[in-house]
Amino acid sequence: MDTENYTATGTVHNVGEVRVISDKFSVQEFVVEVGQDTDYPQLVQFQCANKKLELLQGLEAGSAVTVHFNLRGREWKPREGGDTRYFNSLDAWRIERHSAAPASSAAPPESEEEVPF
Repeated sequence: MDTENYTATGTVHNVGEVRVISDKFSVQEFVVEVGQDTDYPQLVQFQCANKKLELLQGLEAGSAVTVHFNLRGREWKPREGGDTRYFNSLDAWRIERHSAAPASSAAPPESEEEVPF
């Protein structure tokens, strides 16, 4: 299974705060609503870490984006014993921001009469 180079296109639902986990690791999560044109749109959580945090600067809810991400999974075993847990993350490495379609600059005619040139 290829765990790299996935994409998802949708609308930003929210952008979380930066969480400092350690001196060497900071993470920020954001949620994108994908599949808006289907009966069952999904809210998908992505994350950026360390140097990739800059990708989220200025990103706001309602923004149309395509997120390029890697699928990551890891195992965690408690030191004291107990159940092994598995975690997945969607690590964004590029975010394309899409602009809304430009509005027409031409004003509609006020009447149907011909205007002489």
